Amino acid sequence: MPREAIPAASPQVLGAQTDAWLRLGGRNLTGRFGAEVLGIVTVLQDKSALTDRGFAARRIRPHCIAVEQVVTEAGRYFPLPDPRAQQRWAQLQRRGGQAGAGCRRAIAEGRFRVFTKAMRDFLDIGEATTELLGLIAAQAAPGRPPAAGGPAQPSSGTPNRTAGAAGAP
Repeated sequence: MPREAIPAASPQVLGAQTDAWLRLGGRNLTGRFGAEVLGIVTVLQDKSALTDRGFAARRIRPHCIAVEQVVTEAGRYFPLPDPRAQQRWAQLQRRGGQAGAGCRRAIAEGRFRVFTKAMRDFLDIGEATTELLGLIAAQAAPGRPPAAGGPAQPSSGTPNRTAGAAGAP
């Protein structure tokens, strides 16, 4: 049967499916993804993040590697019940994996422009992750406020982007 012929699930059914997705591992994956992206965004608030390659290697690279790991694990997990939310989650995974790999390579090779692009991408990913996690939480609890212990959400406060300081990675 073509997918278009399948009627959309009611908000209650979608809520139960999304809640199961979260409880069975989705909460862990989205929480870890958000926490690692937030870790990068937080470290970027330090001037040394863009001017000291050693600092970037010690403080940012571990988060970049962790994002890549979460993306790999998320790719093995079953999809979100809502196709639109799944499409957004898959896009965040692709972008996170690309930014993580770019970050890691840029630090290793000393490629500042590649590094700053990856960091700009992580700032954008942080904002998009917050929005998606809000949508997932709302779908898991239709008609009621998000429960405590819902998906971890990175702070929506992101630091001002630095046009670029000479030096770092």
